[in-house]
Amino acid sequence: MTINLIKFAFDNSFQTTDRRIGKLKSFSNKIIFVNGFNGSGKTLFSPIVSSIDGVEQFTFPYEIEWMSALLYGGEITENAYSEFIKIYLDQLVYNQMMSRSSNFRPSDLSSIFKYKNPFIYIKRLFLTGDNSVVPRIYKSKPITSLTTCHLMPFYPQLDSILGDRLLFIETIRDPLFMFQQLLILKKSVINELPEKDFTFSVFQGETRSTYLDFYSSYDLFEKINKSSPEEAVIDYLERMQNFYLELEGNLNHEFKSTLIIIPFEKFVTSPDIWIDKILDFTGSKRSKALIIEMKRQSVPRKLLTSGRNLKIYKRFGWIDSAAQCGTLEVERDMYKNKIKELIDDDNLYRRLMLLSSTYNSWVENKF
Repeated sequence: MTINLIKFAFDNSFQTTDRRIGKLKSFSNKIIFVNGFNGSGKTLFSPIVSSIDGVEQFTFPYEIEWMSALLYGGEITENAYSEFIKIYLDQLVYNQMMSRSSNFRPSDLSSIFKYKNPFIYIKRLFLTGDNSVVPRIYKSKPITSLTTCHLMPFYPQLDSILGDRLLFIETIRDPLFMFQQLLILKKSVINELPEKDFTFSVFQGETRSTYLDFYSSYDLFEKINKSSPEEAVIDYLERMQNFYLELEGNLNHEFKSTLIIIPFEKFVTSPDIWIDKILDFTGSKRSKALIIEMKRQSVPRKLLTSGRNLKIYKRFGWIDSAAQCGTLEVERDMYKNKIKELIDDDNLYRRLMLLSSTYNSWVENKF
């Protein structure tokens, strides 16, 4: 009834089969996505990307993740997704140039006070807005920086929508070092505070899983229903790794945009090759702000876990290994022992070690 009222709110004399909803014109500024599964190191990469000259402070665009989930489940059309991405990104850069929707909360990772020059956003508060913003965007060419989860399956669509405006950075990491964060996330947020879980899920009866399991088998959902949190996380990591191992076969045609897959372990120990690729896309050079941010993130570093001592990292099980071990091998052994205590199940532990071994072999061969 409601749909019919909407359809007939205006003149209903014309059939609309050859019409579509869309955006008239979009900005041409560049867009950088820093994407990855939870625990892959995005909070290290994103501040480094935003420290590059011309790149805006990063934001968390949940709306893009929500629309991607709806597209995945067939709830919206490809055209609806495409036009939403264009209009959302246009509004985002428009608002950022006036400091609308900018994050002024000092403690947040995406706060303007964590940006290389927070006074830029304070100054924008007092500049003229509205129509004067459009020429300012074309003149200054701000580069939008976005931090997202689970969007790699939608890279072909984003490439088609944004073309050579897009740099898509996919962060990957050894499952051994992702396990604890994912376990804490599942126990403390997904299970205990689901209101705070701002991602769509897929439901089968009383069982739920990540929306990426929308097309998974009934048997998988039955297993999820009976699994411990530890087993559920390892199952998830196995599906995630299978996705990456099959990725090359799914990306078998030429893309207009730039895709960079960055292994966390390679980046934090030898970052230059990836930094140069990002600089090449932005058209910027190494700056003082970039050097300072890399030092803040302890990049390059000798040990994988010797990064910043942030509250959010501590909440997800961060440990300072630098004071306890001197080599990557010793660090890995120490971490394996820590994880074995958390799992307390020999079979699950062996599965995680196999995942870790497979990942490291893949990374050594590919990167």
